[in-house]
Amino acid sequence: MTRDIYLQSFKNIFLHNNIQYDYKAAVDHLFEEHRASEFYEETEAFLEFLLKKVKVCIVSDTDEQMLPPFYKKYPIQVFTSEQFKSYKNDQANKMFTEIIKYYEAAPENILHIGDSPADVLGAKRAGIKAVWLNRTQANWNHEVKPDYTVRRLDEIPNNIL
Repeated sequence: MTRDIYLQSFKNIFLHNNIQYDYKAAVDHLFEEHRASEFYEETEAFLEFLLKKVKVCIVSDTDEQMLPPFYKKYPIQVFTSEQFKSYKNDQANKMFTEIIKYYEAAPENILHIGDSPADVLGAKRAGIKAVWLNRTQANWNHEVKPDYTVRRLDEIPNNIL
C-alpha cells in the first residue's frame, strides 16, 4: 500500500522533473533507510520496562517492509496500514477498531503513544487515551487534544501505563 503510493509518486516526480534514476530503486532505498532508523536513547529501556507491565503493539501507517526489525525480538503484535488497507487517522478508524477487537479491551483501557497528529486524532476518535510524543516542542494546532504530551518516552507518567 505505502510502496504503491511511493512508486507512483516517485515515477511522476522523476518523469516531471526529467530525473534519470530508476524510481523503483529509489523506493527500495527509501524503505531500506527507514528500516535502518535507530532508537532514541531512552527507547529500548522504555520498551523493556513497558513489556513487563502491559501488552505492547506497534501501529504504523506504513508497510511492514518499512519497519525496523527490532520488534521481532520482542512479543509485539504489529498493525500496519498495509495489513488493514487503512491509516490511523482515517474516518472509519479501522486500525484502532481492529486493535480494540484484537485485545478485547475497552478503548479507555488502551494507551496509544504517537508522534504525529494522525496518532492522536485517530486514537482519540476511537476513545483511546493518547500520548503525543513531541520531541521538537511543536505547537498542537488541533481542536482534539492529546491526553498527555511528552518530549521523551521516559517522561510518560508510570500511573498511566
